[in-house]
Amino acid sequence: AFETDLHQRAELEVGHFLELVAQTESHATPLVCYGEAETLAALRMDVVDQLLVPSDSGGLFSSSNYMWVQLAEASGASLVEVDPRSQATLQFCRGFGVGARLRYQVDPALFEKPDSEDVSVPADLQKLPAVPNLDSDSESISTSTSRTDNLPIKWLQDALKEAMQDTSAAESLAVCADLVLSDESTPADERLEGTVDMLRAEGVPEDVLLALAC
Repeated sequence: AFETDLHQRAELEVGHFLELVAQTESHATPLVCYGEAETLAALRMDVVDQLLVPSDSGGLFSSSNYMWVQLAEASGASLVEVDPRSQATLQFCRGFGVGARLRYQVDPALFEKPDSEDVSVPADLQKLPAVPNLDSDSESISTSTSRTDNLPIKWLQDALKEAMQDTSAAESLAVCADLVLSDESTPADERLEGTVDMLRAEGVPEDVLLALAC
């Protein structure tokens, strides 16, 4: 019965999501976003009210929905896992992949990541950069300033790019780590532990994880 209730809820929420998508064409500022890039950007902006993901998302994140669950918890968004059992849920899983209902209307242009935020890593870099101090007694990560100015996250993005040789995945994982580390409702040591576990689940090399945890 509980599983049936979950499926019924997913059906209702997907139907609502698709209705909002249909309304988007007549609104300059939509109440939904979809696709991994836009959804990550919305989570980073703390504007996601509800996150919808396929029951086995795959896509950018190799460990199914573990990453999305962590991001939903860190941003205070509710999470709905969608099984492709009906025409509507199948349309969502195949056509959108992942999507979010927003807390309020947001200009889609804000989901575009400025090129200035990209931190390149020299191809001939042979060693990981020194990781900034992440001691729990240091000043907590603040959402009131640009997170791209956060030195630990810039370090992590550099380290992930070098270790994984995949710029897109490295940038997305760095954003995810940023969201978890920025969750001030959780003690700093738990945030760090959760971030390390999340990155490990995504196949991040142990040397990067050890450096981050030091």
